[in-house]
Amino acid sequence: KKSFEKAILDFAHELLLETESKDDYFTEEFAKVFGETSYDRILNCKKDVNIDLIFPNILIEKGKGYVIDYEWVFDFWIPQEFVIWRSIYYFYLGNELVKKYYSLEELLSLVDVDQEMHEIFQNWDLYFGNTYVREDVARRYEKLKIPVQKELNKLLRSMDLTSSLYIDTGNGFNENERLDCEIMLNNHYFEVSFDLSSFAEKRIHELRWDPLESACKISNLKISEVNGKNDLELIALNSIYSDKDGEYFLINDPFYGLYGDYEGISNIQISGKIEVLDENRMFEIAELLKKEIEFQKERLEDLYQQLEIQKEETKRYTLMYEGISNSHIWKATTPVRKIIDKIK
Repeated sequence: KKSFEKAILDFAHELLLETESKDDYFTEEFAKVFGETSYDRILNCKKDVNIDLIFPNILIEKGKGYVIDYEWVFDFWIPQEFVIWRSIYYFYLGNELVKKYYSLEELLSLVDVDQEMHEIFQNWDLYFGNTYVREDVARRYEKLKIPVQKELNKLLRSMDLTSSLYIDTGNGFNENERLDCEIMLNNHYFEVSFDLSSFAEKRIHELRWDPLESACKISNLKISEVNGKNDLELIALNSIYSDKDGEYFLINDPFYGLYGDYEGISNIQISGKIEVLDENRMFEIAELLKKEIEFQKERLEDLYQQLEIQKEETKRYTLMYEGISNSHIWKATTPVRKIIDKIK
């Protein structure tokens, strides 16, 4: 956990370099992109900021980070705390492993983002994703009338795709220790097989599976292994949303962790169903996620109100008890109560 927390803190530290403390960043330009939820808390700001520094958009090679998506860069003042919040927030939502060890509040507290900031940033992000981005995409493609999803999946059913398995033998995940498998989608269904015999003499620390390079929905996953203990479990590490129908990935680099005992495994087979998502389907999923967040927020507020009621009840009973214990009758019956306690 210490190394993980250090990595989060180092990331936040890098983003806060060369910033200016400002409280007047909420301008007309800002509101056009992030909505009308105003805020005047002093925060660390920069111009020409890429707000989409979610971790899947950052590649690490030889100790250096490379950003692969520069679509959302703005030339007005933007709080870097908001950028840091987006990175951690979306990392947390799509990472089941992290959820086992941290609550979202605990993770955000590492970078000094409190509940008030979280709620403000969430409102900005929801407006940005559901209003500004949607309108921007509509402006770009308003003349495009072909049924994109239908044509896209028709094309994918007839073409080869590459699925990759990354093997960490102590050097982290890297391109030199990767197995590729060409797959053919058959009415969205697929099957891939990876031969690990070349790693028989090495100790495998971790495995990561990259299904394909596209935003997609993945379901009906099954995994089997040869010469292993058949206890491997697939966990989506960067899905944005999941339900009974599958895992949803709104980025072009979905990946899963494979957890279990790797000893002796010579081959791994993975099968399931993949549906590539177009812009419209992605926005539908974003709307579902927004509704789920709003529902959980309302539920949290209800629980908070119930807690406050319980606190008041406890306070009332405490005062009643103190009043009784300090009364003359209570003090006068002390010897009798001591005798009763001894009898018990």
